[in-house]
Amino acid sequence: MDKYDGIVISSRVRLARNVEGIPFPKKLNDERAFSTIMKAGEDCAKDCFPYKFYQMAHLSTIDRQAIFERHLISRELAVNTKNGAVIISDSEDLSVMINEEDHYRIQAINKGFDLQDAYSRASDFDNVLAGRVKLAYSDKLGYLTSCPTNLGTGMRASVMVFLPALTFSGKINSIINSIQQLSLTVRGVYGEGSKAEGYTYQISNQVSLGQTEKEIIDNVTKVVDVVCEAEIEERKNLQSIEGVRLTDKIMRAYGTLTNAYVLSTAELLECASLVKLGMAFGLVRFDGDINGLIISCQPANLIKIAGKNLNADERDVFRAETVRKVLKKGNGGNV
Repeated sequence: MDKYDGIVISSRVRLARNVEGIPFPKKLNDERAFSTIMKAGEDCAKDCFPYKFYQMAHLSTIDRQAIFERHLISRELAVNTKNGAVIISDSEDLSVMINEEDHYRIQAINKGFDLQDAYSRASDFDNVLAGRVKLAYSDKLGYLTSCPTNLGTGMRASVMVFLPALTFSGKINSIINSIQQLSLTVRGVYGEGSKAEGYTYQISNQVSLGQTEKEIIDNVTKVVDVVCEAEIEERKNLQSIEGVRLTDKIMRAYGTLTNAYVLSTAELLECASLVKLGMAFGLVRFDGDINGLIISCQPANLIKIAGKNLNADERDVFRAETVRKVLKKGNGGNV
């Protein structure tokens, strides 16, 4: 079991890359250049792993939203139906966004706390890409990127963490302030500009210039270690202070998920987050992937599961039915 199982949800490493001599996507109007970039990316994927290739223009709004909800593309790429595309490995642990802010954004995702493995897999694709196209690089500035904060290694290493105790206690604000002093940043579930829904945060490096890939990974790892230890300590305090009231709150949330006939996205996130805390305390048993359940019950993914279009009320009913079935199948219950 991962040392921080129940706290660290996933680790991600993203590499931003551009082709030398071709303007960044926002300044590029040459359709042949866009096609060249897409073809080079897909040719690399053929040498690396089984994959699916999607052009945003060929996907429905629901399909694009569903991929976004699964953290495989950004919100910006999801709306780029002019020349945006993505390569997604069949296992969905690696995706390459094409013509987002940069020509290529290679991102590898691991469940649990393992930035090094995520970096290794992203780097493998990067090496293949560098063998096919000449990447924009400066001896002084490193990899050239659309956003100045990505200059240097072009790498963003991030860890998604579940911090209910620090959030409940109000200590999360001082934690965030301390992290920012170390040139790291804290964002919400879906990255920049998103909220920390379900007490979930992303901790990542803020700049990549002047640091090696190893230094970035080591710095983020050290900070996440400290944050996780603080969450563990705060959970002990939470149990001691809240006691019966906290147990009641958790079990009510579990009762809602296993009995509700109508369940909104917001209510799912709130209740599932409390149940996750209950699992960590040994109050609730669930053998399935509750983080995966939360994602699959987001609006677009829920419609994909249903296999038909659903209005908001129909989604809430179907979400409740889906959650009930999954929790029962996963042997959820009191310990």
